[in-house]
Amino acid sequence: MNALHTYRGTADSLFSGLSLGYLAGFTAMLAHCIGTNTFIIVRIMEPFWFLTAMIIMIPEIEAEAKRVAI
Repeated sequence: MNALHTYRGTADSLFSGLSLGYLAGFTAMLAHCIGTNTFIIVRIMEPFWFLTAMIIMIPEIEAEAKRVAI
C-alpha cells in the first residue's frame, strides 16, 4: 500500500518508476510464492528488502528536498 501511495504521490519520474517497478516485482513474487518459498533464496530476499526500504524513504527524501529548496 505504501508503494502505491508513493507512486501516486511523487512528482519525480525516477521515484515514480522505482515505485511502479517495485509494485510489478512484488506482484510477480506473490504469484511465485504460490508454488515455492521465495524468501528462502537470499538472492531474492536481500534486494527485495533493500528496495522496500528505498520505497518507504521516498516521501521523506522529497520532503527534505522541498525544505532545502526553500
